[in-house]
Amino acid sequence: MATTKVPTTKDELFRQELDALCLENFRSMYRTAKCVTGNRHDAEEAIENVFVRFFEGQPSRVFRKNPKAYLCKAAINEARNIVRSNRLRKWADPDVSELEIATHNGDENARQSLIAALSELDPNLVEMLRLRFEQEYSCKEIAEELDRTGFGVAVNLHRALRKLGKLMTTPGGYTMKKRKKMNMDQILRKYWPSASHEEVESAGERVWNRLEAELEKHDTSLRSLYGDGWSAPPLEQLQFQVLTAVSLLGDRGTVKSITAMVHKWTGREMVGHVYVTLALLAERGIITIHSDPAWEYGEEPQHRFEITEDGDRALRRAKIEGKELVTDREDGLAERKCL
Repeated sequence: MATTKVPTTKDELFRQELDALCLENFRSMYRTAKCVTGNRHDAEEAIENVFVRFFEGQPSRVFRKNPKAYLCKAAINEARNIVRSNRLRKWADPDVSELEIATHNGDENARQSLIAALSELDPNLVEMLRLRFEQEYSCKEIAEELDRTGFGVAVNLHRALRKLGKLMTTPGGYTMKKRKKMNMDQILRKYWPSASHEEVESAGERVWNRLEAELEKHDTSLRSLYGDGWSAPPLEQLQFQVLTAVSLLGDRGTVKSITAMVHKWTGREMVGHVYVTLALLAERGIITIHSDPAWEYGEEPQHRFEITEDGDRALRRAKIEGKELVTDREDGLAERKCL
């Protein structure tokens, strides 16, 4: 089956949803990712990877349940993957000069050790720490933001600080030898990898420009980030056959001609089912009904059917889903029993 694509602003729905999603969540995603990567380049790459996955498949149920929580967690996980990949590259081909500089820079050592430790923490704990030490939220405010209890947040923050302390004093971690001792709260307040407003805004523009370029490589005209993942209405098998007949017949589409065409695909008389299906499609706005003027007094005017913009989009979706026009006898009987 071949259908002609009708240019429509509805084809831009996915792009508009993505734009709104990015605008609403980029700041928190970027700041959270940078907590793990320690630099803007890797943080931007992590966020870009998260959004590009939406181009390649339907969003998960977890995303639809709580987009904000999903995106922050996904950004952290992606950032952790990038950090680990970078570590593997450094181990394979170490930069000796870079290591020598780091050993003579106590503050930089502390910052890098904190970033490395954050990359080992659970994403939920990292987000709690970010809100606490970057945004200076209270436990109550963090609980409201993340839909947790205040007590639960306090307990998790305590555990996170203890875990960070252990990670930062293990071999390779930051130690406070020969320096004034600092507790974990002081270390986090001093070395937390925060991002300025200007940095976040600039990063957002760069990431969105790259996402727009990537979008051009994907057909998202029928996609949506929400609902069932489609911006086009679904069709059952008989609805698909009837709507295809309406599309192919054009202004010749009457109940009689549509039924005849559907009969060729199903191999049986379908006039009653076609009539009901046409009424359902019209009710959904997928087709419109036009009545011819009556030629003789008392003669019922003949109805003609025309596909709408939503109908065209529904056919395109059905094609992508792999629906076939010709059905065998068993499929046809099953379809009739369902009606």
